[in-house]
Amino acid sequence: MNSSSKIIKAENIKLVKKPEDGEQRVFKRDQFTREEPIPSPVLSKTSPESGGAGNDPKTSAKAREEETYNKGFVAGMEKGKQLQKEEFTLAVNVLNELMKGFDRFKREILEKAEGQILDLAFSMTEKIIHQEVTTNRKVIQGVLKEAISNILDRDGIKARLNPQDLKYMMEIKQDFLQSLDGVKNMVFEEDPSVKRGGALLETSFGEVDARLNQQFGEIKTALLNK
Repeated sequence: MNSSSKIIKAENIKLVKKPEDGEQRVFKRDQFTREEPIPSPVLSKTSPESGGAGNDPKTSAKAREEETYNKGFVAGMEKGKQLQKEEFTLAVNVLNELMKGFDRFKREILEKAEGQILDLAFSMTEKIIHQEVTTNRKVIQGVLKEAISNILDRDGIKARLNPQDLKYMMEIKQDFLQSLDGVKNMVFEEDPSVKRGGALLETSFGEVDARLNQQFGEIKTALLNK
């Protein structure tokens, strides 16, 4: 405390008559005055009385705000993960239902359009066969060998062929006959009614139809009537 605040100046002192014995002494209020008010002690921001920087209301509020935000962020992340898991499960279930529905739809379509699908498949196969016998002259060799393998009496066989196939077979006749077992006196004859790649074989036991279109028709009929 500043010692100057206790100094009493002379002009502030008033002399009064000394009271006689038995008289009451009276003091006036302004007998003693101070030059300056005594300053109140100022507490430092860091002093224990002020609570220190750690108890600053603004700092405390900010800390509480950050704590609340962190808790909310963690809770939000957990909630988001849960929602994502639920949405994924829902999507999988929906996909499974769609796949089941697709399987049922596919079966219904196949049952209703089976005949049309087979017709389309046969049509494409016929085109492929036609393309093959047109570009590959060796097809007739395989057809003849397969047909002859089913004939028991191989003596005196006559093969009726398409003119173009006949021309090719005459070129390789000797080698072709040598590749067959038990075939004797086989002759080739031209027949324009036979399409390329096919043949009609005449034997002592009857006729063997090795025409490709005839065989293909039999396969188609068997599949459609299964």
